[in-house]
Amino acid sequence: MRRITVQQGQCLTDIAMQELGGVEGIFLLAADNGLPNGINTVVVPGQLLKIRDEAVSVKVVTTYAKVGHQVANALSIQELALIGGDMDWDDFDAGDFDTAPGLFDFHWPDFHEEDFEA
Repeated sequence: MRRITVQQGQCLTDIAMQELGGVEGIFLLAADNGLPNGINTVVVPGQLLKIRDEAVSVKVVTTYAKVGHQVANALSIQELALIGGDMDWDDFDAGDFDTAPGLFDFHWPDFHEEDFEA
């Protein structure tokens, strides 16, 4: 097993896709890391997770690595607070929504059909 650090904007599903090659990997992440709420555990940036060596899909893992794409689709704490109705946009500063450098430097043209061929 190896360890990875959760990045800004990542949830367990993102990590399962990127590191194990499929959403099915979320169950492996939960089991391997003894997560208290299983697949419903909210991970935070900087948290260390164990990643097993066997991937659900080596092709998917390789493709993400080849194009240098980091999967990060989770809502921020600020966004979750807004959805929960406890806060409104006036409670935030522009700096509250800063993202990691390069986090959204992804464009669909980075992927090609042949990247996903069996």
